[in-house]
Amino acid sequence: AVSLSNIAAVYIPGAPNLALPDEPSLVLFSLTDEEVIFSWNEGEELAQDLVEFEIFRLESAGASVSLVDPYNTTRDNLTSDTNITVGSTYWYSVRSVHSFGVASNLSDPLEVTIPYPNPPAAVQGVAVDDVGNDSGGALAVSWNLSTETIDHYDIYLESSSFNSILNLTSVTNVSASQNSTNLTGLLDAQEYWVAVVAVDQYGNSTSAVVSVGPAYSRNDVPI
Repeated sequence: AVSLSNIAAVYIPGAPNLALPDEPSLVLFSLTDEEVIFSWNEGEELAQDLVEFEIFRLESAGASVSLVDPYNTTRDNLTSDTNITVGSTYWYSVRSVHSFGVASNLSDPLEVTIPYPNPPAAVQGVAVDDVGNDSGGALAVSWNLSTETIDHYDIYLESSSFNSILNLTSVTNVSASQNSTNLTGLLDAQEYWVAVVAVDQYGNSTSAVVSVGPAYSRNDVPI
C-alpha cells in the first residue's frame, strides 16, 4: 500500500463556468450612404471573461458564415463599417468570445441596404437669352456651377412654364465642369422656358425645379 501526505502539485485550473453566453442582439444605430453603425447588448453574462466580439459580414443572402474568418473584431459593443457600396445589401452577425475557448452563438443577422445619397441641390443662377448676332433659332443658357460633387447637368426646354421634370425628357446634357450651353434648332418668336438640373453619379436629381422664361430666339441678320 502507498500512503501520500503533504503533496504539493502545480496545476492549471479549468474553466470556472462553461455555460454558453447569450448571443448578442444587434440594433442599427446609424445608416448613411458612407457608413453603417450598429450596436448590441452588453449584459453581465456577455461581459464575463470577455476576450472580444467577432463581427461577420455576408454580401449575399445565401452565403454561409465562416467562423474562422471574422470581418472585424472589437471589445466594444458597437462597430462601424465604411467599406460599403451604395445600393448593396449586407448581413451582419456578431458573437462573443470568452476565456477558455467559450463563444456565444451567432446573433440573428442584421440586414442593411446602403441608401443612395440625397440628390444634388437645385441649380442656382439660371439665365436664358437669345444668342446675339446669329441667324436665329438659338438660345444661350448659363448657370452657377454646383458646389457639390456631380456627374453632369441635364437641360430641360419646354414651350410653357413648368415646376417639375417628372415625365419630361432633357434636350441635352452638359459636363459637370461647364456652366453654359447653346440650345439650337428653335423657332424664332416662340416662347421657351428652361431648367438646369444637377445629376450625381447615381443618376439622382431633384424633380422640383423653377423654370426660367419666357425667352425667345431671334434672327439678328439684317434684311
